[in-house]
Amino acid sequence: MRRKRSVEITGCLDEAGQTHYDTCELFLKFAIAIYIVRMIAGVVNIVYAGLQPDVAITEKGGYWVFDLLVGTSRISPDYLPAGTQIIDNRVLTIGFLLTAMAVNFTPMLFVMNYIRNILRTIDNSHSPFVPEVVSNIRKAGRTLILIGVFSKLILKIMLQLLACHSLYSFGIPDDLQLSWIFAGVIVLLVSDIFRRGCELQQFSDETL
Repeated sequence: MRRKRSVEITGCLDEAGQTHYDTCELFLKFAIAIYIVRMIAGVVNIVYAGLQPDVAITEKGGYWVFDLLVGTSRISPDYLPAGTQIIDNRVLTIGFLLTAMAVNFTPMLFVMNYIRNILRTIDNSHSPFVPEVVSNIRKAGRTLILIGVFSKLILKIMLQLLACHSLYSFGIPDDLQLSWIFAGVIVLLVSDIFRRGCELQQFSDETL
């Protein structure tokens, strides 16, 4: 009943739009819950690794496999070359988990929070073309670009420094995640479209 009243008052979403809104909201809540669970598991594994005298790290098929309290984690040879002589397994494990949380999980939680703000603003506004929506879309786009540019590069550098106190290989062209960057650019383009929509909406409101 609350949803129907919201649609009637704002006129922003029709019945089909409200259905899509509810679907997006449900999916977003599920995604946020998954990321929060993964971060909690990461914290548990960090504490567990810190309390152990050593942590088992094995090389299987070129991948480095971390034996953790909650599940296992793998590092591809693209991040840490096969055959690397690891100085301290425990330090590498803790550093890997902390860095992964900082450059992967946390930024994605920010992006999902921006999306949640967008959905709430649209649901409570008379039009989707409002400055708050534009601001959150732009923030999401910039965050996606930052993930694409720095996420893999930072994680790769940290793993190599923690594993053997030296850098094997890294480079901006090779370590850019183009899919994330492209997604961020598209989102910024959408923000420009919504910004123009805000200008037209303001002109329409002033005319009426």
